[in-house]
Amino acid sequence: MIETMNFGLDLGMGALKLHGNQQSIQLISQVAVNNGPLVGRMLGLGSSRLPLRIALPSGNTFFVDSGAHDSGRPVENLSMDRFAGSPEMLALFYGAFTRLIL
Repeated sequence: MIETMNFGLDLGMGALKLHGNQQSIQLISQVAVNNGPLVGRMLGLGSSRLPLRIALPSGNTFFVDSGAHDSGRPVENLSMDRFAGSPEMLALFYGAFTRLIL
């Protein structure tokens, strides 16, 4: 038998919120393009939680969540059009579900 799960999703401006029957998650809306080695690691800085590396079906890779801007080239898209399926919003969407299962 297939069990369906319902989720509520709020893309938000500062954070993506995902709420399910048993758990909820909030993912800070920081997105960076993966453009090479982690800058923070090169400088010898430590981080308690590394950002997620999300690969989209298109082949683009992004870092999402807190610390993402230290790990790659920040994506600062303030246009309202970003809510209509932009690559950075898809990366946040996939990142939220990934954090939910980790």
